[in-house]
Amino acid sequence: MPFVEFAMAGLATSETLIRIKPTHGYNEVIQTLKNTIRSQGAQLNTYKMRGGQYRISLPVTNVSSSNASQINSWWMVQEKLYFSELNGAFPGTIIARLNNQQEPFPIHVRGNFERLDGVLQIISIVNY
Repeated sequence: MPFVEFAMAGLATSETLIRIKPTHGYNEVIQTLKNTIRSQGAQLNTYKMRGGQYRISLPVTNVSSSNASQINSWWMVQEKLYFSELNGAFPGTIIARLNNQQEPFPIHVRGNFERLDGVLQIISIVNY
């Protein structure tokens, strides 16, 4: 897997830019939007809508406590984020939010309380 680096910033407060370098296990899925409807005559129709939704899983390690604190605060208030890939085939910048079930950075790096580990679950909120 080639080296990939991402950047994210809050939509409301875009002056805070955080660079993210995912570790092994980075996953990107494009989910197609579709709807299935059964008619009165029992016919099953599936409609695919134009566009889709990105779901990205970024395992990250050794994140500074200030960056982890900022990302955790974005997660708590469900802040809309600018999210872009700095080098690679990702299609520019998307508007997204953190979709984690629990706090993104709950684990301190062993032996260093200034660095944290976690996984960022990112989902686009505006279809491409």
